[in-house]
Amino acid sequence: SYSFGASQALAYQISRGAPVDIFIGAGELPVQFLVERGVVDPHYVRDILTNKLVIAVRKGSTKIANVSDLESPNITKIAIADPELAPAGTYAKESLLNLDLWLEVYSKFVIAPDVRAALAYVQTGNVDAALVYSTDVMVSDQLTVVDVIPSDSYSTIVYPVAMTKVQDSNIDAEKFLIFLESDYALSVFERYGFSPSRR
Repeated sequence: SYSFGASQALAYQISRGAPVDIFIGAGELPVQFLVERGVVDPHYVRDILTNKLVIAVRKGSTKIANVSDLESPNITKIAIADPELAPAGTYAKESLLNLDLWLEVYSKFVIAPDVRAALAYVQTGNVDAALVYSTDVMVSDQLTVVDVIPSDSYSTIVYPVAMTKVQDSNIDAEKFLIFLESDYALSVFERYGFSPSRR
């Protein structure tokens, strides 16, 4: 049984008692949030996947070719996930600050509640571009990647998996945690554009 949503929102729900055995977060902060509240055992936290930050546009768009074009007057609206709520937004902010672009393009931002919403803003044509994960672009046939954000401009994107303290002994959850780190599971993740954080 699965539940999908913005990582921090899910973490908040879990901290309030939502019945969850395994949590996979997009970024370290949502999992750390649960560790600090005693909901997740830090001994059962593993970084299993990584990703890339990219610029996504609608197919056929010629307004932007690379990250420096975000400053162009042709680009009037840029979607990013809310840095306070979504790890994708945190990575995007960190990158743009390190590239000395944050203040230059701040007035163009359209803040989305999560990365999928930012993606939707591009698909509907409400923004010119969005800073999102490369894996998110793969799920849409209406979008394309115009540039990969330099990976040295932001912290390594990680997807930690954690086992919650739903009960004292949860053998099935432990087995699933082990499965998620198996070669087979990682091959499935790779098929959808993720990379294993370690082998």
